[in-house]
Amino acid sequence: MVGIVIVSHSKALADSLLAMAREVSDKDVPIAAAGGVDDPYHPFGTDAMKILEAIQEVYTPDGVVVFMDLGSAILSTETALDFLEDGQKENVWLSHAPLVEGVASAVVQAGADLPIDEVFKESAASLRPKEDQLGVSAEPDDQPDEPAVQTGDPEDTIQASFTLKNTLGIHARPASRIVRALSGLDADLRIRNRSKKDEFVKGKSLNNLMMLDARRGDEVELAISGPQAGKTMKKLEEMFRNHFGESTDPPTEEKQPEVQKSDSDEPILEGRIVSGGLAIGPAVHFQGGLPEIEKREAQDPDQEIRRLTEAITQSKREIESIIEKHRGERTDEEIGIFEAQIVMLEDPDLFTKTEAIIRNSNLSAPYAWRTTVAKAVEQFDHATSDAIRMRGNDLLDVGIRVLKNLSGDSFFSLDLQEPSVLLADQLHPSDVTSIDTENIRAICTAKGTETSHSAILSRSLGIPVLFGLGPSLLDVPDGRMVAVDAEGGSFYKEPAKGELKTLKSRLDEYRSRRDAALKKKNQPVVLPEGDQLQIMANISSVDDAQHAVESGAEGSGLFRTEFLYMNNDQPPSGEQQFGIYKSVAETFGDRPVAVRTADIGGDKPLPYLEMGEELNPYLGWRGIRFSLDDKELFQTQITAILKASAFGNLSIMLPMVSTPSEIVRAKQIIQNCKDELGDKDTAFNRQIRIGVMIEVPAAVFTLEKMFSQVDFISIGTNDLTQYVMAADRNNSRVSELGSYYQPAVLHALRQIIQTANNYPVPVSICGEMAGDQLVTPLLLQMGLRRFSITAAEIPLFKHYLREIASRDYRELTDVIDVCNDADAVKERLETFRE
Repeated sequence: MVGIVIVSHSKALADSLLAMAREVSDKDVPIAAAGGVDDPYHPFGTDAMKILEAIQEVYTPDGVVVFMDLGSAILSTETALDFLEDGQKENVWLSHAPLVEGVASAVVQAGADLPIDEVFKESAASLRPKEDQLGVSAEPDDQPDEPAVQTGDPEDTIQASFTLKNTLGIHARPASRIVRALSGLDADLRIRNRSKKDEFVKGKSLNNLMMLDARRGDEVELAISGPQAGKTMKKLEEMFRNHFGESTDPPTEEKQPEVQKSDSDEPILEGRIVSGGLAIGPAVHFQGGLPEIEKREAQDPDQEIRRLTEAITQSKREIESIIEKHRGERTDEEIGIFEAQIVMLEDPDLFTKTEAIIRNSNLSAPYAWRTTVAKAVEQFDHATSDAIRMRGNDLLDVGIRVLKNLSGDSFFSLDLQEPSVLLADQLHPSDVTSIDTENIRAICTAKGTETSHSAILSRSLGIPVLFGLGPSLLDVPDGRMVAVDAEGGSFYKEPAKGELKTLKSRLDEYRSRRDAALKKKNQPVVLPEGDQLQIMANISSVDDAQHAVESGAEGSGLFRTEFLYMNNDQPPSGEQQFGIYKSVAETFGDRPVAVRTADIGGDKPLPYLEMGEELNPYLGWRGIRFSLDDKELFQTQITAILKASAFGNLSIMLPMVSTPSEIVRAKQIIQNCKDELGDKDTAFNRQIRIGVMIEVPAAVFTLEKMFSQVDFISIGTNDLTQYVMAADRNNSRVSELGSYYQPAVLHALRQIIQTANNYPVPVSICGEMAGDQLVTPLLLQMGLRRFSITAAEIPLFKHYLREIASRDYRELTDVIDVCNDADAVKERLETFRE
């Protein structure tokens, strides 16, 4: 039988309605009342804990319908729902029906053993008899598709549904954009994941949006009310239809973390490699997580709320300080982790729920904040998506920071007296940025994945890091000698003498290679025949450029610029672009930098432009095709690059070129930009080099015609591979076909390299293949002399090239012609390496 709960600001009113309801039905319907607050001087109000107790008192598997009187009663009820046990919340429906009529109708329907949807529907229509009697023509509210709090006039509500097509659905970045889009608009958004038949949630809460667990393919329903509902819907509709400016590639299959044994005698634990390397040292534990807070009554609720507001403000200042401090050291992705934390702190849902606990339960701000955060984190932890679970870790980080500022306690500290291996249950982003690695040889955690935000930040520490080793990691006592093999993903809890000897030998060899590589990172690599190799870096930002120079890069073979467009709500201005390009040019000095014009469109739509949907974005409106159509956007970028060319050795590189005529059209636009700058006497490099990306088979077959138009070419092996093999590189089902080890791809590469060298036109490779040491000897045999790879790989890649420089590559001449598939090619190259 369906249970009924009455929520009122007045205890007397709630109790009277309870008595009336019991008189209305001749059945023993489970019904409870939660009225007023326990304050003899101010008894009117609602208490979330009372409401929770009332729901639990009448709860049955058939469900519970809750009736509320005034607006803040809704808030208290929503807070109470957050404290329900798993599986109960979805069975509690919040009714928008009038209190007295709704309760009376619901009791009768529940007494007749009707299901909850019928009880809900009939109570919503409970005003009809009164309206008919009085001759009122107002239409009753319709029953919602799913239980939800209904606010405002339904006729003023605009509704729409969208199917998510971006790779990760509503994850952190789209959620942040939705919240920011609502800022300053007089409109109320409620949103639900219709595919999962969830309830509507408030759209101004980042945490609510993340907890939708809305993935690619899910249908999301929006309901917007308020004076600016139309404007808001138009803004959000554009975001959804443009897929939030993100890729629509199918997601790679999520690796579910293996359940680790908790047996403390397990000698070797397997984890996920975050950062490679080897380490041996004594174990030391780092304690994290939400600290326990003593439950105390609030002497002055208003004062507690002021304390909470100040702590949140102070926390925002601290995070902003972290962003400014590390902006020149960290990548844009890493900085974005902390920018998202600021959005979390601005989430009204966290504050409102905490405020409700302070006022309704008369509890201190630290205890109320911890309660709210703990409940939210628990919800994230139960999500099925890795992306959602990692957001819970970020929320935990934010929660701890606010608690520190509320209480004045640091909670956790780390004072290492000797080089040690750090063990932790899990790390939070702020932990990583505050760690001094001087006395830390490696980091190992029981929880976490290699894609988490903490992992992204940890890679820049320059030490071995393993995540997800399981709970038995925490059984290792402080001071015990442990070993970390972050090359193979193993953690030795207490290595035997033989294992320790082997590991020490490997560690010495690794350190020797690393030290030798670092000492010669800035020295060129010269082949025995006298050819000098050029090892460059792929970059996406100014801090990437700085890291590349520090790693020994001899320039940048690929400066990706599309992120300047995709991480904003509007196109970057010419001055913004000029500032970034100028900084990159100055960072590299005389070393060449190939600035690839924005590779947007198709699978990388812009959120602020109506680009339309494409059935096959990889074969669609992207790269140079888009730039030649949107000349204003293209001219703005070209002008910025030209102006920045006065400060360094910049060149222009055009992506996704298929025909020589595209180069001709692009060069005409470039010339127009040069003429305009010349008329203004603006300094720029008038002989700036122009190159193209070779990514499609059509370009391979028309190379000689293109060579008369360009100064250099760069091979994008990722796209070229999938176009040659007609195999999506993100589709695991055709991953073997989509391999650059396939003889057909290698045939294309050999043709490009040899044709370019015969012309001659400088040729480089900038895809994933460029840094693959197994295939490097074959590329050298083909005649490739320029590589552009990830900056962090450069020292060891140069070291590897010096080691194999004297090898005779001629024995690899027939590999492409003899081998029939990718496996055969790999086997032949493995034999050569040995």
